[in-house]
Amino acid sequence: FQKMEENDSIPNLEIGQALTWVENQTLHNTSKIETVDYKKAFEQFGLNKFAAKKNPLVLGITGTGGAGKSSLIDEVVQRFLNAYPDKKIGVICVDPTKRKTGGALLGDRIRMNSLSRSRVFMRSLASRGSGREIADSLSQVLGFCRQLDFDLLIAETSGIGQGNMAITEVCDFSMYVMTSDFGAQSQLEKIDMIDFADLI
Repeated sequence: FQKMEENDSIPNLEIGQALTWVENQTLHNTSKIETVDYKKAFEQFGLNKFAAKKNPLVLGITGTGGAGKSSLIDEVVQRFLNAYPDKKIGVICVDPTKRKTGGALLGDRIRMNSLSRSRVFMRSLASRGSGREIADSLSQVLGFCRQLDFDLLIAETSGIGQGNMAITEVCDFSMYVMTSDFGAQSQLEKIDMIDFADLI
């Protein structure tokens, strides 16, 4: 696969810079109504050659902290790239910002071995006090990534509790990752994502 991937690499640096710009535009937009000018980002960071040829689907993955979301994503990415030698994947992961320090451990990439492949791009986002399991900028970041030449986008939330289903707002289909030791069976009735997820 290495020879195939060398000819089909992703401009990681340029995309990374563009997503930082998109995220900053979102953070400074107090009205939350106006959308980011993606065309300006394309021109500013030289991404016109990597423009989308189709509209990639977004798989949203959520679940409790430590359930294995990042490890599952790594396995899905490896298998997808092995099965489809001409496809490219973008992965956007959200990690929580700590209220006390204001920092975020963007640790999802620690458990992903597939990121060294040239046909995968990965970006971590901090929730930045959004109060939810997704960052306020995630919708705009995914909107921009939909304009790029990816075949599949995967969005991962930070760990959630029983009533969180924000990922369904920004994805085409969703997956809820849970452990087998969830407690009493009545606990399943309290988990919103069991009602909304396309895959569990």
